[in-house]
Amino acid sequence: GLNEVVAPFVWLLPPKGKANRKLASELFEAFTIRFIERFYCTDSSFFMMKSFRLFHLLLTYHDPQLALYLKEQDFVPELYTPQFFLCLYAREVPLEQVVLIWDLFIVFDDPAFTFFIGMCLITQQRDKILLTDMHGIPEVISSNDNFKTAEGITTILNEAHTLYKRTPRSFI
Repeated sequence: GLNEVVAPFVWLLPPKGKANRKLASELFEAFTIRFIERFYCTDSSFFMMKSFRLFHLLLTYHDPQLALYLKEQDFVPELYTPQFFLCLYAREVPLEQVVLIWDLFIVFDDPAFTFFIGMCLITQQRDKILLTDMHGIPEVISSNDNFKTAEGITTILNEAHTLYKRTPRSFI
C-alpha cells in the first residue's frame, strides 16, 4: 500500500529534477513517519488489531445500533478498515481529493483523525448497511458517492471534524 501513499507526493512534485525527487522523498518520509509508521514499522499485527478494536469502540460510541448490527453480521473492522489505515484513503480517492484529506491530517496533526473519516464513510451509509446482510455490506460501504467528488470529500471532512470534536479526548 505504500505505493499509493507515495503517489500524491510524486503527483504534486513530478520527478523532473533532483530537487523535486529529494523533496518528494523527504515529504513522503515525514508524512509516513507521522501518520502510518506504526502500521509498517512496529509489530503491525498488534497495532492493526488494536486499531480495529479502537475503531469498533469509536463506532459503538457514536452509533451503537450500527456497531451492534455489524458485529451481529460478523462484519468486523478487520474486513473493511485496513485500506483506510494503511493507505490513508489514497486507494479509494482521486489524487486531487487525497490532497484535501491529507491537508486535514496535517492541520490536526493527529494520526487518530483517520478513524473519524472512516466513521463518516460507514455512518453515511448507515441506512443501507442496516438493510443488507454481510455479503452486501462491502459493496454498500464502497458505494459512498461522497467519496468521489471534492464537494463530497468536503462533506465527509466536515462531518469527521465534528465527530472528532464530540469524541472524548481519552479516546484520541
